[in-house]
Amino acid sequence: MGLRVLGIDGGDEKGALVKSLGGEAFVDFTKTKDVVAEIQKITDGGPHGVINVSVSPAAISQSCQYVRTLGKVVLVGLPAGAVCESPVFEHVVKSIQIRGSYVGNRQDTAEAIDFFTRGLVKSPIKIVGLSELPEVYKLMEKGAIVGRYVLDTSK
Repeated sequence: MGLRVLGIDGGDEKGALVKSLGGEAFVDFTKTKDVVAEIQKITDGGPHGVINVSVSPAAISQSCQYVRTLGKVVLVGLPAGAVCESPVFEHVVKSIQIRGSYVGNRQDTAEAIDFFTRGLVKSPIKIVGLSELPEVYKLMEKGAIVGRYVLDTSK
């Protein structure tokens, strides 16, 4: 869609997924000593926009640090009790915008389905039976899920 994508997550398998879906770069936060500096280096000063789906308060606050001047940070993840920290001086000097998004309405859903059916976005999905739910939770706790799992309650 003309966007340049950088993914941030932990693990080689997730990095391979990002690249296979067209991402230009991947930062593995488990291996990178300074995530903020690395992202700013790769993007030549920071990304213009960040869509943060993380449930990590540290990752949420970091996105406000690595976004470039006049950039936008959109927070989507809903970690219980988390706070987005952005130093006011830096926030004002960089003139960044921080917004929240409750993941869409009917129009957004229709547009997303249209993008998907036209092949503009890809979403790796694994369908599992309800009996596999305990294993899915174990994988989630380990951060080992690549893509998304969908429960088929008929199985």
